Amino acid sequence: TAQGSAITQVKIAISGVSELRWAGTLAAGTSLVIDCGAQSVHNNGADAYSGLTLTSNHRVSDWLRLQPGNNSVVVTRTGGDTTSTVRIQYNDGWA
Repeated sequence: TAQGSAITQVKIAISGVSELRWAGTLAAGTSLVIDCGAQSVHNNGADAYSGLTLTSNHRVSDWLRLQPGNNSVVVTRTGGDTTSTVRIQYNDGWA
């Protein structure tokens, strides 16, 4: 969720596994929702899939693959301010 000012880019990475980047304008006070399972992207509820790219550092067919045990997911942004937030929600598809 962008706070303070618009976010214009978000990058989500697991080193050596996954790296995806979204570019666009996420207005302050609105949320970007990237659903890796459904492979959908929404900016304040509107389709924003066209802003998503898998970078040259992306190595797997999934958008974001978590390995068993601990994973280090790094999220970076351009824009917003220090009160901008990120939430990662995991759903075990086998449960």
